[in-house]
Amino acid sequence: MAREGHIKIARKAYEDDPFWNEKREFSRWEAWEDMIQYACWKDQRWYVEGEVVQLKRGQLLASERFLATRWSWSRGKVRRFLGLCQDLERITVETDHPAAHVGAIITLCNYDTYQSYRPTGEPDTSPETDQVRTTDGPPADQKQCSEYSQCSEDSKDTRVPYQEAFTACWDAYPSRAGGNPKKAAYKAWVARVREGVDPDELLKATQAYAKHCRQSGRAGTEFVMMGRTFYGPNERWAEWQKKAEATEASERRRLRALERLEEDRVELSPEERQKNLETIRKIRQNLKSRRPQGVEA
Repeated sequence: MAREGHIKIARKAYEDDPFWNEKREFSRWEAWEDMIQYACWKDQRWYVEGEVVQLKRGQLLASERFLATRWSWSRGKVRRFLGLCQDLERITVETDHPAAHVGAIITLCNYDTYQSYRPTGEPDTSPETDQVRTTDGPPADQKQCSEYSQCSEDSKDTRVPYQEAFTACWDAYPSRAGGNPKKAAYKAWVARVREGVDPDELLKATQAYAKHCRQSGRAGTEFVMMGRTFYGPNERWAEWQKKAEATEASERRRLRALERLEEDRVELSPEERQKNLETIRKIRQNLKSRRPQGVEA
């Protein structure tokens, strides 16, 4: 039977309860729960080492070192966990702010899914010291779509004139369980192109990531990055573009070596020559398939 509703737990329990404060290594669920309870429940101003940081509802300021100590993890494990949460569209991480030397601003993408907006019934109309007044309702930039379902933006007018170069990327993108809004991905893709990123490089990165997902068994699961994350400002595509460049360079070296065998008329058996020509054809086809057509700047 489906279970619905919420369980309300006072934040004070996370400070005083001996069960929660027992020294231990956190599970991933406990780490996720800790971020939910630690995030601001309303817009606030934090003063950190002489800098003023504006935090919105559903945001927290934390460094890898702080979270590693809090969860009894290594910094590497914290980094991998935050990366996974970004891949699953649970959080976004901002490092460009006045107190970036102290930590990153982590935004919980679906904070109001976990925390009702007015837990006490009536809105608090009097801002506390060092806090700013909140608006009547969730922040304008709060993501309200379910993390495992398509955003409502994709259910609106879908007649978008996608550029052919993006279509090539989208056709190559690995399938994802739980939805992957195309318009959001296209918006992020266009932003990168306007910043000067070559669509050819984005396609190579997409193909490299898709190949990784197929080989690792991630294709078709919720562990595939959403397109808007892959093409987003954090440049998750860049690492795959570098891998694609390395793979292409290796293929070109192999192609030149095989072509040289043909040019030098090296004596080969009919079977070896046929295999050589077939490999040359496949490599050329692979290299050609990575070049998008109809690119608009």
